[in-house]
Amino acid sequence: MSPISCHSSASPAMKKIFSVSDFIAFGERYGIDYRFPALPQYTQSSPVLHGDIEEIALPGGICITRSDVHVLQPYETTSRHSSPLYMLVVLEGNVALAVNEQTFLLSAGMAFCSQLSEQQTMRAHHDADSKLRTLSLGMYPDGGWREHLPGSLADEWENSATSAMVWQVPEFLLSGYAMRSSPDIMLRHAS
Repeated sequence: MSPISCHSSASPAMKKIFSVSDFIAFGERYGIDYRFPALPQYTQSSPVLHGDIEEIALPGGICITRSDVHVLQPYETTSRHSSPLYMLVVLEGNVALAVNEQTFLLSAGMAFCSQLSEQQTMRAHHDADSKLRTLSLGMYPDGGWREHLPGSLADEWENSATSAMVWQVPEFLLSGYAMRSSPDIMLRHAS
């Protein structure tokens, strides 16, 4: 399993239709295999999502992705690359996840984190005709993030026997994000 890399330092969110070809590009960039069970004979232009996706690359190999989308076709994902830390916060909608054989159902206000590797893959399922708003954060093995953490914290996380964790995000954090959810504000703070 090879490390993943984030696409760009700040690509502005654009409301658009995301097709199978967009998902293929996401898959190459982030090390994800996509399946479209309702589209057995899909073409590259088959629509999958409508909405906004914004990718922000931060120094040290950290990538943040914000999405606000309507799922047009159900799709499934399987991770292929390593990430010492992957976090997902669901702001609206539901996401069904599995890490190896452990399953999780995340709804609005819940967060998930895990390490990803060849031995620990993550699968997700997204239902059609659903609204989904998420924030994700990925740290990549070769990104240099480890140099900025206290050694004991980095070692503790990497040696943790827990395959994944789910928790309820405190309401004050969610309400703070809701007040500042403008893409322009996010870009200013990421710079």
